[in-house]
Formats: sequence, C-alpha cells, structure tokens
Amino acid sequence: MSSIASGTTTTTGLVYTSDTTGNLVLQTNGTTTAVTIDTAQNVGVGVTPSAWSGGKAIEVGSLGSGVWCFGVGQLKLTENAYYNSAYKYANTGYGAALYGLSNGVHVWSIAASGTAGTNISFTDAMTLDNSGNLNMSGGGYVGNQSNSSGIYFGSNCVLPSTGTALSDNSKSMGNASWRWSVIYAGTGTINTSDANQKQDIAVLDDAEKRVAVAIKSLIKKYRFKDAVAKKGDAARIHVGAVAQEVAAAFVAQGLDPTRYSIFCSDTWYEVDGKTSEDLTNPYTAKTEGAVEVTQLGLRYDELFAFVIAAL
Repeated sequence: MSSIASGTTTTTGLVYTSDTTGNLVLQTNGTTTAVTIDTAQNVGVGVTPSAWSGGKAIEVGSLGSGVWCFGVGQLKLTENAYYNSAYKYANTGYGAALYGLSNGVHVWSIAASGTAGTNISFTDAMTLDNSGNLNMSGGGYVGNQSNSSGIYFGSNCVLPSTGTALSDNSKSMGNASWRWSVIYAGTGTINTSDANQKQDIAVLDDAEKRVAVAIKSLIKKYRFKDAVAKKGDAARIHVGAVAQEVAAAFVAQGLDPTRYSIFCSDTWYEVDGKTSEDLTNPYTAKTEGAVEVTQLGLRYDELFAFVIAAL
C-alpha cells in the first residue's frame, strides 16, 4: 500500500497532513481538523487528544469525553477527564465522571469541578461486581423521579424517598393489588402514637362499644382460597375477622365503617388481569375493557385495640 504524502488532498476533499509535533491530522476542506492521531497513537475526533499515558484513548467532540483502554479487560469511559500518570481535569469549572469496566466489575465514579490539568480525586459512587451485587458507596437514591417514588440507602437503614429527596410518611410499601406475601422481622412495627400529633382524643361511645362487642363474636377461623388452590388440604388455617362482617357491625349501630381506619377499601381497574400496561400508568375507569376491582381489608392492630376497649 502506498503512503499518502503530507498535504495530499483526496478526491473527497480530505487533506492528510501533520503538525509540528508529528501528529497525523485529517482535515476537511483543507482547513477544518476532523481527526488527530498523536504520536502516542491516541485519537481525537474534532479535538486534539489530551496527553494520555498508559494505554490508548479516543476523545470525541470535547476534551475528556473519551474511551480509554489500558489492557485486557480494562476499559474506561471518561467525562472531563483523562489519564496521564493520574486522572486529570480536561476543562476548568466542570465536574468529572468515570465509568470503568475491569474483569467484569462495573464502577461508576464522580468528582466535583476542578481546574484543567490538576489531579482528580474520584469517589466511587456505585459498583456492580461480577456476582451481580450492587453497592451504593456512601448511600444514595434509587427511584423513579417522574413518579416521585424510591428508596434511599442511608447509614444502617433504608428510607423512603421521592427518588431525589427523603420523604416522610408519604410512601407505601406495596399496594392493594401488588402485595408482599410475608414480612419477616426481628421485632414488630413501631407506629407513631405521640400525643402531640393527635387531636379529638376521647373514649369510645356506647355505639362504638356495642360494635366492639359484636366484632369480638365475629372472630373466626378460615383458609384463603389461593392457598387452598395451591396447597389443597395442606393450606393452613387462619384466625381473624371478615371485613364485610366488620363493616356490617358498624352499619348496624348507625356508624359509617369508612370513617374508622380499622376498615380499608381499595379499588383499581384491570384489563385481562393486569393493572397497567407498563407498571407506571394504572388503568382507569376510562380505559377500554377495564374492569373495576374492589378489595376490603382490616388493620388488625386497631381492630384488636377497638375490641379490647369494650372488655
């Protein structure tokens, strides 16, 4: 293959030339630099590559926006960063980011803004190891910002969030149509019961006490249909109340069961047994073919407290 002399113009208008440092330069129209290959074999597309060392790099469109390979199984994607004996800022006044893939381990690192040419102190923000374990270094938010829901990995705890900020007493764990089956815990749940957060505190009236007495007689044993369908006669026996019967006990005393948090009723819409097409936009009454589904429930902690008040 014959070589192309410096300054040669091709039939497509591209010019091959070299600069004073020996870099190979590909120009368009003889004036605009399109690609530069430096003497260390690093490539810049639209830019002159930074002073990379210890491997080969390609920068595209902006200094520090590149791909750097420095050995088998060692690949980095950079933003405003390049490596020359240490990671350095390519531009002043901008933060830096680094994604690394090494022997099947993925690492995402970040750094605050700095000055071009100075060393970068990256912080590893997230690591996915080759066993599929994801680690959020120093904590962090995981969630769906458009739906304002998520979790936050804090110090020795997992907290509810909007996806970008902590959220107190506003998020549910599961919902009526997508429930957790069993919760295993070393201790029971703690419910807020501070007098400073309550009002209208009063003892149960006579009608409410009569409801409580009636509910006591409504405690029964039963088995769940889905458990019987799955396990047959091996399905276990549960003890509790039936929400419809509890509601009827309130109505019998002229009370509205929906005014009491003991009683819960949730309604949603399904199409072919699904609550949404993509798990983010639930079906509504206006959805073609949607069927209304209502499910009743009880808060047993409050139900038992209600019954005890009448003993």
